Amino acid sequence: MIDKGPQNPSLLTGPPSAPDRPRVPRWTWVLLMLLAACIVGGVAGLLSHAAGDNIPAAILTGGGAYAGTIGVLLALAHYTQSDRDCGDRSGGAGAATRPSATSNCGRSCRSGSDRS
Repeated sequence: MIDKGPQNPSLLTGPPSAPDRPRVPRWTWVLLMLLAACIVGGVAGLLSHAAGDNIPAAILTGGGAYAGTIGVLLALAHYTQSDRDCGDRSGGAGAATRPSATSNCGRSCRSGSDRS
């Protein structure tokens, strides 16, 4: 009798993969960014006023801290989102399973081997 291998095809595919985590809606991330930036701007303005600046200068300091925080958080969100859109960028075994070679923003997703 010749052994033809396992009769159950699910044994050939390996262990089942973990289900994808539910994605958090984009508006919640934006709300969280705005809240964090308001806190940073408010604390910066209060510290500026406590250091002896007058009220208009403290408001400008808080506004600058708010704008800087929003800029950094948006850049971080863009970086993490573009990495997620490209799939696995390691160039390893998971790279072949990504759905496409371009992200949804039109940029080409490079594998880890041709990154400079």
